[in-house]
Amino acid sequence: MIQWLIDGTKKKAAEMDIDYEIIQYGFRVEAAFIIDIIIALITCTIIHKTLHACVFILCFSYLRTYCGGYHCKTYITCGLAYVTMIFVCSLLEPFITIHQAPVIIIVPLIYLFMISPVQNENNILNKREIAIYRKKARFRLIAMSIAYLLFFLLSKYMVLTMMFFSVSCLSFLCILQNYKEKQNGQTVSNHC
Repeated sequence: MIQWLIDGTKKKAAEMDIDYEIIQYGFRVEAAFIIDIIIALITCTIIHKTLHACVFILCFSYLRTYCGGYHCKTYITCGLAYVTMIFVCSLLEPFITIHQAPVIIIVPLIYLFMISPVQNENNILNKREIAIYRKKARFRLIAMSIAYLLFFLLSKYMVLTMMFFSVSCLSFLCILQNYKEKQNGQTVSNHC
């Protein structure tokens, strides 16, 4: 079964004139991401915060695709950082009182709206791709804002808090990547 999948993928890559190593890299990245999610869900289930982790993962993944941000050098450090972020935010959720200050999410949302996409050395975009990513990132940020408002109207404060944490963590990763670029004297990002 697995050999059939590999052979089919190689054949399709050849038909599309895509280097098979690129596809292998994509499979490794996706496999690492799935493993990270499983580990995060298991660790959060242990502390009875499975739903918290699910909300964080959905929101963060939805935005990260087009907003960009900092990327670690290895799968292990990336996975460790991702799982730690989810676990810590799930633990902190009861201590944040979003229902008293629901507009707290505005600052990271506006920041991401203005700065996205934030590129890194592993994902350098040309001008056309930057315009496409910016448009998709902004659409997703607006959709996230609408969802946030709906959950506020429904008084789903745990969801609001985890949405806030996911947007804040992504903003932090974008700040970190921009700082890294300035430290290294790189000009990867191309903001309007």
